[in-house]
Amino acid sequence: MKKIKKGITLVVLFVICFIPTMAFADCSDEEEIQLNRESFNVNGSYSLQEVVKDFDGEIVDIDLNDVHQDDDYYSDTLSFLEIRNITENLYITIEESGTIVDEVYYYDTDDGTYIFQVPDVEKIRTYDIKMFSNLDSCKGKEVNNISVKTPMRNPLASLAACMNVEESYCDEFVTTKVNITEDEIIKRKEPYTQPQEEEEINQNDFFKKYGIYILVGVLVIGVVSTVIVLVKRRRSRGL
Repeated sequence: MKKIKKGITLVVLFVICFIPTMAFADCSDEEEIQLNRESFNVNGSYSLQEVVKDFDGEIVDIDLNDVHQDDDYYSDTLSFLEIRNITENLYITIEESGTIVDEVYYYDTDDGTYIFQVPDVEKIRTYDIKMFSNLDSCKGKEVNNISVKTPMRNPLASLAACMNVEESYCDEFVTTKVNITEDEIIKRKEPYTQPQEEEEINQNDFFKKYGIYILVGVLVIGVVSTVIVLVKRRRSRGL
């Protein structure tokens, strides 16, 4: 009985010692070079897509140009995170604020490209994309990571103060927080609009002062031209 207990104890100790060794196994130099090469090719970016939804929030196949204010549909903007060049030797996790929101293997991709739909465009989001070894010899070892920001809808863009303003703080979507008020936008806009307004005022003043003379001059030229034409016609007829 003692021999059996001793045998079980040895087996348990063997398993306990063996598991950590497997969990923290290192890649060979060749494997590490290969993993680094492949992970450095992984890149990500965001894209925006306008869609049409019904009032249940479902996407419908209708052209945006056919949507009117009184229709039962509305246009919306979706944001997507696109990650490219994922290989069979790697798997990735997508994290936001330290929470894993997706885990992706090569078989989840379309020839190495994976598209993740961002929940909304109401806030700026930062996604950490971590790459891990998928090799049996060192599975789970982190080999690289990148970060991608996705934009939010800029509430300032719809203000009248932002009309015809090409500055970044008036862009419809932004990836950095905009710290500017509507009054500040108007103040910054004034130096550009003031010369144009002054030019229009000067033009109006010019026509008020000299418009009557210009009109009389045009009439005189018209009358003289008419007389000359009539005289030439009479002469050509021998009158």
